[in-house]
Amino acid sequence: MVRCMCVVLAISLVLPTAMSAGPAATIRGDPQVIAEVQAAQTKFNSAKSWRSSRTMSIAAQSALMPPMTTEFVAPDRTRMTWADGRGGTAGQVRIGSDFWSFGSGACMKSAPGIRPPGPDAREAVQGPADATIEVAKGGRETVEGMVTQVYTRAYAMSEGQVRQKLFVVVDSGYFRRIETAVARDGVTLSITMDYVDYDSPITINPPC
Repeated sequence: MVRCMCVVLAISLVLPTAMSAGPAATIRGDPQVIAEVQAAQTKFNSAKSWRSSRTMSIAAQSALMPPMTTEFVAPDRTRMTWADGRGGTAGQVRIGSDFWSFGSGACMKSAPGIRPPGPDAREAVQGPADATIEVAKGGRETVEGMVTQVYTRAYAMSEGQVRQKLFVVVDSGYFRRIETAVARDGVTLSITMDYVDYDSPITINPPC
């Protein structure tokens, strides 16, 4: 049960995945706070490139999945890498509609017509399109030397109740960190995404 939930959530909350088709999300909260969160989302969506690192754990146990790094270059290039457990690196690359997997000395491009996992890495931070999202504003916190304004989002999805803490850099308006906690059947899955290197020169080419 726990393993199944983690796999689903890794796809829906962490990896660059498409939001399900349907009506726009309903957002509740102070109009000014909603506007500030939407401004941060717009700023994030307009970035030419960025890197993120992800850690994921459950309750007090050790991490369920190895840390993963994601690199994104607009409009449609994404590279995800993680330790393969054998001293090497595994990962996936997506360029437009093409998709590659690599690791353990092997590399393979998906056959034509096989859809890569999701159209846009930027959509992974937006929440489900058909959700009712409660937004609130917190205080300021420093994340690795950067002063951030904290916001919270809460909504429900089929995998459980979701609470997010958004850290927006005061000086730049970009997301610096997003902490997500998903609770279901007494189990809480925690995911932390750290975003850096906005608009930096990142090159993503086919790995093979």
